[in-house]
Amino acid sequence: MQNIFKRKNILITGGSGSLGHALIEKLLPLNPGKIVIYSRDDMKHVVTESKFNDNRLRFVVGDVRDYDRLSTACRDIDIIIHTASLKHVDKGEYNALEYKSVIVDGAETIIKVCMNNPKITNVVALSTDKASGAGVNLYGCAKALSDKLFISANNMCSTKFSIIRYGNVINSNGSIVKRIETNKNNDDDFLKPINLTDDRMTRFWITLDYASSLVLFLCSNMNGGEIFIPKLPSMKVRDFLSQRFPDKEFKIVGIRPGEKLHESMFLKCDCIYILEFNYFYIIYPHVIKHPKMFGELLGKKIEKEFEYNSVDNEWFVNEDIESQLASIGGWVDLY
Repeated sequence: MQNIFKRKNILITGGSGSLGHALIEKLLPLNPGKIVIYSRDDMKHVVTESKFNDNRLRFVVGDVRDYDRLSTACRDIDIIIHTASLKHVDKGEYNALEYKSVIVDGAETIIKVCMNNPKITNVVALSTDKASGAGVNLYGCAKALSDKLFISANNMCSTKFSIIRYGNVINSNGSIVKRIETNKNNDDDFLKPINLTDDRMTRFWITLDYASSLVLFLCSNMNGGEIFIPKLPSMKVRDFLSQRFPDKEFKIVGIRPGEKLHESMFLKCDCIYILEFNYFYIIYPHVIKHPKMFGELLGKKIEKEFEYNSVDNEWFVNEDIESQLASIGGWVDLY
């Protein structure tokens, strides 16, 4: 992978979270000028600073919706990686205005900062499979609109904007695995059955290591306007948790507000705008500047329309997902 990060200044919104930490680990050896961690949680800043102890890290407490604060933090920034978000589907149904504000207004703020700062060359924003077929929940709707805003922003200024969309991140902060493991220190809680909303539920899965590698890969190869979708394995949630916690029992508690049985990365109607590559798909904007290329890679049109969802996925597995992802993840380093 070409090193576009050497001596560049990078700002990561929400950079004190688990994905931010994975990105920092990969970016520091690439000799950036500095990495600015921009988020609201000053306690997480303390934890992050203690973990890495590197003088190239800067910590700015600020809200992604605050134009003046973000603009100040971005004065000499070259690349923005936007990970900040609210992420829990059921909480979005009860806190609709706040979810819309953080996700949609936050995206608009980043775009406006870039419109007034030509030094910023690249913005990669993280999305979710919930943005596909988004009408079921507020979180997905907000992410879908945020994605549209970022893609459209390529027509507004010289900065290049692209999206990466993937599924459940294994072991990320707030994930079900982390929540269960946190209870290990409390015998009463850990001995309780795992709450499962529905036995049929399936999800796409990705590791933090692979997710962070793909973000940097997109930064290095983007033309602007792409929605980058990696090919990922999917698995029943129950099977996934049974492998991680083989001695635990399950309690079926019913679907939560806004939750879906299965997730999709794209729908049939998206296929006319998609090119397929060996390890990923790209949804191009309706006006395609670079019709078949992504970096130095050549894509192909999808001949037969299909919905890329977690239940019909050709890469549907019953065995260990993490080892499968590790076995294919090395391709990223070849570019």
